[in-house]
Amino acid sequence: MRASSPRTLEFICAALLAALVCMFAALPAIAQEDDEEEASDYAREGWYLQGSGVHAAEKWAGSISDVGAEDTWGFDLRAGSRISPWASVEVELEILGDFLSDSRQDLSVVHAGVSTRIYPLGGMLGRTQPFGIAGLGIVSTVVEHRDRTTDLRQSNADWGFRGGGGVDLYYTEHIALSVEGAYVWTVGDVENIDHVAISIGLMYRF
Repeated sequence: MRASSPRTLEFICAALLAALVCMFAALPAIAQEDDEEEASDYAREGWYLQGSGVHAAEKWAGSISDVGAEDTWGFDLRAGSRISPWASVEVELEILGDFLSDSRQDLSVVHAGVSTRIYPLGGMLGRTQPFGIAGLGIVSTVVEHRDRTTDLRQSNADWGFRGGGGVDLYYTEHIALSVEGAYVWTVGDVENIDHVAISIGLMYRF
């Protein structure tokens, strides 16, 4: 049976909203202005690492959708550098679980790519830094068959494009909560494996 995507997405959106409300409620208490705090630079240049949990909402189209796709979960790992207050570049590895409810076969997705985050406000908002993101990478489908009557025959790999936006919310100069929503558009041998990736994770700034 196909998963109830609208209800799942409503739950995810509610969780994201609750996380944001908690963060903003905590910021005034955290941001007590002393000399050291005033000197903090949350938009400074430098390297970072990030790990996130991901909810992937399938947007499959065409004949591929006939195999019975459903939403799934996964994780996302990133390493990057803030090259200015206005931008950063990063490499990314996103691994998503089984998209299929069919017990005869599994289809998971691995997305490895390079992205750019654009911070339109730079460091003007201090701890709160909204961004847009755009990236290019290789999307690989990993198909595992459980019997000989399956519909999907092989794993494939081809280009995927990521676009979206989010916000970094800093606890300290080194630790931030990063919330992001992005659409992954696929072409070629993995065409129609599109999905919306909603992620919540922690970033560590060096």
